[in-house]
Amino acid sequence: MVSPSPYDLDSRPLPEGVEKPQAIGVLATPGYLETLGVPVLQGRFFQESDRPGTPGVAVINRTLAERRFEDRSPIGERITFQGDSWEIVGVVADMRQTLFPRTGGGSEEAIYLSIIQAAYRSAYLVLRTRGEPRTLADPLRRMIWDIDPEIPINTVETMDEFARRYAGGTQIFNWILGAFSILALLLASLGTYGVVAYSMGQRTHEIGVRLAVGARPREVVGLIARQGLWMSVLGMVIGGLLLIPVVATIGNVLAGFGVAGVDPLTLAVVVATLFIVTLVASVVPATRAATVDPVRVLKAE
Repeated sequence: MVSPSPYDLDSRPLPEGVEKPQAIGVLATPGYLETLGVPVLQGRFFQESDRPGTPGVAVINRTLAERRFEDRSPIGERITFQGDSWEIVGVVADMRQTLFPRTGGGSEEAIYLSIIQAAYRSAYLVLRTRGEPRTLADPLRRMIWDIDPEIPINTVETMDEFARRYAGGTQIFNWILGAFSILALLLASLGTYGVVAYSMGQRTHEIGVRLAVGARPREVVGLIARQGLWMSVLGMVIGGLLLIPVVATIGNVLAGFGVAGVDPLTLAVVVATLFIVTLVASVVPATRAATVDPVRVLKAE
């Protein structure tokens, strides 16, 4: 695969100063699409007759065809890519060319070139197997070395192993980020509990007065709990409003990695945790103060 590079449509040259569109280049052999199960939508894919010395041909994916040839068939058109002009002979279905989805969704534009006609330095050999793929690793090496013993074979792995190897760094980053998120929630819970509990502890004299004038302990605890929960709800509403632009920004960044910006379950867990912490921080000090003799509380004040 070739990293995204600019291309030109010979029949539709861009005005001077306009940035050229880019497409991912894929070098492939005639059996590539069949191996991966990708259908040909128009025209054809590469054939054994597409060799050096014959006119260079290219195949584009559906996304490129729909964006650049929306009003006509691209078959027979010429496209300049990687410094050469190629005749478009086919259109194939979209297939993800990178491990992570495209930012904003959709598919990348892709241009397929015959590996026999285009210069290349290295290549991947893709096989469709039945049963356990690992059992074919050694026979595959021997077959290749029977053809040319000088061909280096770096790695033999399944598609899942290939994806995990390249996504390993992202997974480690996600684990670290998750650990920091749990730590942040723990610190937020401790801070919330400390502030609310201290605020309720300062109302010991008020609780004693209410009890002295005839209020029942249950009523006093209920009043304190409702006030604490009201503060909690108000804080969550304000925090939620402030969180909207932050979530939008983070979501745009994570979209390029195929990760949802906001996980509703995670938000629900965070809100429920802080709500329970506030409830406990309100009820525990109020219950402790309501069980004390009001006369002793008033004398202490």
